[in-house]
Amino acid sequence: MLLDVQAACAEVGAVRICDEPGGQNAAVAAALRELEGPVAIVNADVPAVTPAELRALIAAAPALVAARDGTTNAIGLLDARDFTPSYGAGSASRFGLRRLELPGLVDDVDTADDLARIADRVGVHTRLVLEAASARELAQAPTGRGMRGNREVPPARNRGFPAVPRQGEA
Repeated sequence: MLLDVQAACAEVGAVRICDEPGGQNAAVAAALRELEGPVAIVNADVPAVTPAELRALIAAAPALVAARDGTTNAIGLLDARDFTPSYGAGSASRFGLRRLELPGLVDDVDTADDLARIADRVGVHTRLVLEAASARELAQAPTGRGMRGNREVPPARNRGFPAVPRQGEA
């Protein structure tokens, strides 16, 4: 998933992966201290995001895209210095920014069912993993069925941490 988010962001501008100890708030805060000007902060668990959606987010800044559970999947800022990270439950309301409905950014992946729901829209990297997993599960399943149920997706190293593209840099 992270590779698809990173690829979409790279088409818009320079990308920085935030991976600091202390969780998402600490990681984003550390990255933003080194930046100024317009930025987009994008969680790594939105594998259906497109460059066009990222451009729309940056053009609408200051704005955000909320996840279905009320957390925040992406934020567009006019200046990196104008933001204090406070992610978690209810963050989309707490940030108080205009909300955008951009499907590739709304649809985050927290469970296998989430991934199955958006499988037809994910990027090439996630699609390759899904195809390999499907082939493996089909080969092992006595009934020939694929992935089922609402199992949690195992955490990836950078799952939930954002990529930060800066507008206008390639």
